[in-house]
Amino acid sequence: MELDERYFLTNQIENSLNLESIKAELEILKRQGIESLAIAFMHSYKDPRHELKVKELALSLGFQELSLSCELVPMIKYVTRASTTVIDAYLAAIIKRYINKFKSCFADGLENTELLFMQSDGSLTTPEKFRGFNSILSGPAGGVTALRSLYQNKPLIGFDMGGTSTDVSRYDGDQNLNFDSEIEGSLLQSPQLDINTIAAGGGSRLFFENGLFRVGPESAGSNPGPVSYKKNGYLTITDANLVLGKLNPDFFPKVFGSNADEKLDYKAAYKAFEKLKTDHGLDMSIEEIAQGFIQVANETMARPIREVSSVKGYDVRNHDLVCFGGAAAQHAASVARLLGIKKIIIHKHSGILSAYGISLAQKASQKQKAFGKVLCERQEIDLIFSSLSESFKSDDKSYFERSLNLRYQGTDTKFLIKEPLDKDYAREFEEQYLREFSFNLDREIICDDIFVRMVSKQDTLYQNEITKSSKTEVKPISLTKIYFDSKWHDAAIYNFADLCLDVHITGPALIMQDTATIVVEPDSSA
Repeated sequence: MELDERYFLTNQIENSLNLESIKAELEILKRQGIESLAIAFMHSYKDPRHELKVKELALSLGFQELSLSCELVPMIKYVTRASTTVIDAYLAAIIKRYINKFKSCFADGLENTELLFMQSDGSLTTPEKFRGFNSILSGPAGGVTALRSLYQNKPLIGFDMGGTSTDVSRYDGDQNLNFDSEIEGSLLQSPQLDINTIAAGGGSRLFFENGLFRVGPESAGSNPGPVSYKKNGYLTITDANLVLGKLNPDFFPKVFGSNADEKLDYKAAYKAFEKLKTDHGLDMSIEEIAQGFIQVANETMARPIREVSSVKGYDVRNHDLVCFGGAAAQHAASVARLLGIKKIIIHKHSGILSAYGISLAQKASQKQKAFGKVLCERQEIDLIFSSLSESFKSDDKSYFERSLNLRYQGTDTKFLIKEPLDKDYAREFEEQYLREFSFNLDREIICDDIFVRMVSKQDTLYQNEITKSSKTEVKPISLTKIYFDSKWHDAAIYNFADLCLDVHITGPALIMQDTATIVVEPDSSA
């Protein structure tokens, strides 16, 4: 939209804002049925007056959802800020409808109940403050938050494999936030946990193309889902695990078929692999084909784990792998072996660990201010820290976290540095830069943005201690066969609820949880 105005960073205005022209443009959009607007001016992070004028005009014309860059992310870098604002406007109406529909399901519309939503930065917020731009990674953020309860002074890799995607993260006692990311080609400037997402999950479809196995990124979804769901679905990773014996229909809920009352269909999955074999003339057994697809999927999922660890200067072998999501425990041992990880942790609620993590999260809100000066201007930075902190309504349960967005002069690579105990931001920045790039630059350090985050401590769910038992052996509830390393193996099936502390299980075996199936491979133990 042409606004006629030119506003310079020096606060000079060459041409005034033409509100009549803007009104005419907005009236055209309104007649076209547009309800959400993204408003982003080039220097509004410094002076928001003109964005606010357009907002006032748009409200008077009846627009329902307005996203202003000066309110969402008042930061330098216009393109990323504008892209973030567009994403928020795109999601605003959808989220509002969802919240209203959710409330309407309760007799009193939750008028007397505190309702909180998870954000991409791992914190909780009220419905009024829950926005599209900070909700995109809210699901996997719950899983990362749950890692805190499992941390024992050894860094953890979160491995969250669901139906359509796999989310991986790293936790070493502190949740790392970043502000600049790219999701499906869209630039996003928003506080979010450092989570790497790939399109690989239990519902990822399987293809044979140009002499190669390909897994995803297409997904069968939950409806129609995999072939074994009996809804005329597609061949997927779930079907491959079923054919290889890593899923057992006898211990799976009967929720499949047109009436949602049937077991997983092993025969349908097997026939689908037979068709793929015939169509492409593959000189392999059905099990070898299924195993090949699983190997491709495992390597695909190992790649982002390397990106959140090895690529950033951390030795992935010094981590434990934590499973969450319904499918992770079927692949964990193979993925860990590819990475050289020795220990896997599987929580009692692994299949719903993201939901469990939300119960452990704290309420938080954040304020920020663009700075754009060298880091040595500490007195001015401290004054802004104080001003931002005083603008919050804090109480005895609140505490503040301070951070600076830093980069070398003349570069675009930024690191969000949380306030060190000795307040030496420069040293902390240089250490992180050296770890990731193996060198430092002899340049000034620029502080682009100043952040203050207020965290309000919440009462969390009580966690039961595991009781010790004199029992060190548990009998399997059934026997089965599982295909590993190009041959079938006899395996035992155990009920997770029967297990006690100090019980030792040698693979191959299956352990059946309420929300996940754990595969213990040969040469592994649980």
